Order: sequence, then C-alpha cells, then structure tokens
Amino acid sequence: MIWLASAPSFEAIAIDKRGEPLRMVVSDPRVWVAHKLWLSKRKDRKPAERQRDRELAHTIGRLVAEYMPHLPFASNQLQMLPKSLLKEVALLFGR
Repeated sequence: MIWLASAPSFEAIAIDKRGEPLRMVVSDPRVWVAHKLWLSKRKDRKPAERQRDRELAHTIGRLVAEYMPHLPFASNQLQMLPKSLLKEVALLFGR
C-alpha cells in the first residue's frame, strides 16, 4: 500500500518495563487509523479480524482526537489517503 508507506512518521518517547526511555518512530497515528479502517472493510479478512480492525480504528481515532491535539485531522496532511477513505476517517475524528 503506497499511501501507508508514504505517511509521515511520528516520533515519541515511551518508557519500557525497566523504566528506561525508548525512542519510537512509527507511522502517523491518523494514517494508522485509516489503515485499520480500510482493513475492516476487506472481504478477504476473517470476520473477527475485520471487527477487531474496526474497533481499533474507532478507539485509536478517539484517543488521537482527544489526547493528541497537536495532530488535528487536516486533509492537507493526509492527502496520501484515497479520497473515499479520507471521508470515512474524517468521521472518526469528528469532522
């Protein structure tokens, strides 16, 4: 999936189980939410997987919207997403 690979990266510091800082570089959480939503609609996935992907998309979407205000839903920052998916993801972020 080209749009997932071209997503901007997101960097954060987590604390591991020993209490040490751990630098993490991952895909933008907004794009990850879009990816999970996309997976939830694929007919080639098992129903339990689709349900889990849908729940993850909705849960993480709400968490990002509430606890990561520095990552607002902005379509110009997410232009790598297919337009139909962008519209669905916007609903998860209350747009």
